[in-house]
Amino acid sequence: MNATVAVLDVLMLVCLYFNPKKYIIFKNIPIILTVIILLSALSAYTIGPSYGLSNFFVYLPVLMLYALKPEWKADLLSYITKWFSIILGISLLVYLLAITGIIPPIGRFVAGDLPYPPYENYIFFIKTRGYNAFYRFNGPFLEPGHLSMIVAILLYANKYDFKNNRYLWVLLVTIVLSFGLAGYVITIIGFLMIKLKSIRNVVILSVVSFVSVYVVTDLWNDGDNPVNILIFERLQYDEKKGIAGNNRTVQATDKLFSTSSKYGELWLGLGKDGINNSSIKGAGFKIYLLKNGIIATMLVFCLYWLLMPRKCDKRYAYSFLVLMTLIFLQRAYPSWYTWLLPYILGIGVTQKYVAKKRFLLIKSN
Repeated sequence: MNATVAVLDVLMLVCLYFNPKKYIIFKNIPIILTVIILLSALSAYTIGPSYGLSNFFVYLPVLMLYALKPEWKADLLSYITKWFSIILGISLLVYLLAITGIIPPIGRFVAGDLPYPPYENYIFFIKTRGYNAFYRFNGPFLEPGHLSMIVAILLYANKYDFKNNRYLWVLLVTIVLSFGLAGYVITIIGFLMIKLKSIRNVVILSVVSFVSVYVVTDLWNDGDNPVNILIFERLQYDEKKGIAGNNRTVQATDKLFSTSSKYGELWLGLGKDGINNSSIKGAGFKIYLLKNGIIATMLVFCLYWLLMPRKCDKRYAYSFLVLMTLIFLQRAYPSWYTWLLPYILGIGVTQKYVAKKRFLLIKSN
């Protein structure tokens, strides 16, 4: 992993050298670099030098993406959306052939000590255990939740512009078939942030939502269907979990989190002990805080905040940061480029240069 990222870093530096006109040297780039160095140094101190170096290599390309001119950010976002949807489109076809038994499994594997059941590995699709005979779509990922998280962020980066981007329909289908509770919630919240700008939109969305819930919970097989069982029933209140679908952490992790909070160990995290602790299982902010600490989390938040260009659409950018914070609560992977790419490119596209250029293009046509 480290070697791969290091090679990518070198390639991006080569691109910068041969194509300097594609980049803008913003005044706050030294500040962003300082935050990356501090985050890497903190990881090296609390966890180990190799972990700190890995963090540095992972976050360094952020500077290159941030410095890209708006038109190149728009082009890259379009490219990623297009090809990711094509891959998932092929995966959907394999998924339909696999769950209907038309094609046999290419190989059956057990994922070792990971918390996954045995799965059947197809090209472009991994088939895992589902509800009764129903298999949730997860594409080339081990978890439907990973897919729904990535797609939810990518849809927001493209502002749910289904009218002008047909590839987004493929992404929408994949997130529906993933039956991921968090993915559904994040997608709906993101959609509301962008689209609810008038009373008319509020009324239309309210009516559609009410009818959809009634059909799923009452009319469709009297509620005995995957949508109701995997989504709506998991939203019901639970005295211990808060909601029935809260499965981000196990009981041992919750207990360790409570103890660490009491003794002030969360400021720097448990470091190497946290990385090697087998009782820390699950996903979400508790896992990240236990391993990395509150200070590292604050530095990551500062990094995401600084990645907003000064002349971007502030309403959209702040809403995007809120959305990423909500995702962090249930799946805390802020160094993944499935987070960083859509976030940097989506906000970068809203810079005034691109908006003005598009307006002049529309006007001339």
